[in-house]
Amino acid sequence: MSKKPKPICSTTDCGKISVHAGLCTYCYGQALRARKAANNEICKQDGCDKIGWNSGLCQPHYKARYRERRLERIAKGELIPVLVPTSLQKSNGYLVGYVPDHPLSNKSLQLYEHRRVAYEKYGPGEHNCHWCDTTVDWKAIEVDHLDWVRDNNDPDNLVVSCKPCNQNRTERNSELPVQEAAASEAKAKMRALAKRLGR
Repeated sequence: MSKKPKPICSTTDCGKISVHAGLCTYCYGQALRARKAANNEICKQDGCDKIGWNSGLCQPHYKARYRERRLERIAKGELIPVLVPTSLQKSNGYLVGYVPDHPLSNKSLQLYEHRRVAYEKYGPGEHNCHWCDTTVDWKAIEVDHLDWVRDNNDPDNLVVSCKPCNQNRTERNSELPVQEAAASEAKAKMRALAKRLGR
């Protein structure tokens, strides 16, 4: 018994599987965006020309309003935050705190302690990766612990890192950028091979 073929997106030259109203997820999103733009459904925030989605606001302005209202409710005592201590241990070894007024805190108004300390050390804006000198902003910055101890948040132990360098750094080559570490390892292997071959 053969399987029934899945419906294909009705958009010309798309070829993806249909999910919503005869369109694939991408084409459906584009059609919805075009319809909202045609109906002049833009963000209600003054000076913003992005498409309004939630309560007539674009995503960034909706998140900002949600955050403001949450802080107002906490101030009035209508809402008790789940996380009240200044810092606590998480299961993965990092410390996290309830920091409602910090620019890096998440939707739950929480912030990893190492990111808070690094932000105070380096300040806002873009910074260069400690290992490869790539410029990164705080959306992409990963704070690296030089001594590998996740709850040691001493400012001297924290450096700005890009994602590839932070994820690929090895303990053996912890003081080298990732690219140099790989090159150093390759040279060491070549020397060992040459020595074994008697060259």
